[in-house]
Amino acid sequence: MTGGVEYGYERKLAALWAEALGVPVERIRRGDNFFEIGGTSRAAARLVVALERRLSVAEFARTPTLAQMADLLERRGPDAGQRK
Repeated sequence: MTGGVEYGYERKLAALWAEALGVPVERIRRGDNFFEIGGTSRAAARLVVALERRLSVAEFARTPTLAQMADLLERRGPDAGQRK
């Protein structure tokens, strides 16, 4: 495994991370920890909103790698966290 972004949820999440961090999406890897590569709590909160609150800031902190977060979001499905 090269550590590159592999599938749908990871790709979408990598694009959001790249935008929040101001880096090219190609620099985001599956095992990257958002906070270790320059992410801040403020940026994390913005991402939670961008993800339509499908996870909380606390969950974001508990699943800080791209792969962990993508897995959590995938398991929840597309409608998790959305208000009806």
